[in-house]
Amino acid sequence: MIQRIQSVYLLLAGIVSAISIFFPMQPGRAWVVASGLIAIACFLTVFAFRNRMRQKRMCGLWMTLCSLQVIAFAVFAFHNKEYDWSILLPLVSELFLWLASRAIARDEALVRAADRIR
Repeated sequence: MIQRIQSVYLLLAGIVSAISIFFPMQPGRAWVVASGLIAIACFLTVFAFRNRMRQKRMCGLWMTLCSLQVIAFAVFAFHNKEYDWSILLPLVSELFLWLASRAIARDEALVRAADRIR
């Protein structure tokens, strides 16, 4: 479970999302709920390691939610002309989710290649 690199990426994405809850530039309660949901979802996705395709779909869903969060945050920041470095936290989380998705795809390709050899 934890020995796979995608688990490390998912844990890092969850930690970054959890950290982003506590930063001041937040457009209301929706930001906290979205960050909390992404953090919890990332931690739960780690435990879907037996079904890699489901894990990859979950990563795609969380990346979409992260993208929506980044867009909403950018619109809020540009509208109020308040720029803060905390807009980068969801981007970092999305980067880790993308890396996890790539690692899951590579792992699935490796398993399929090993099954073909048998």
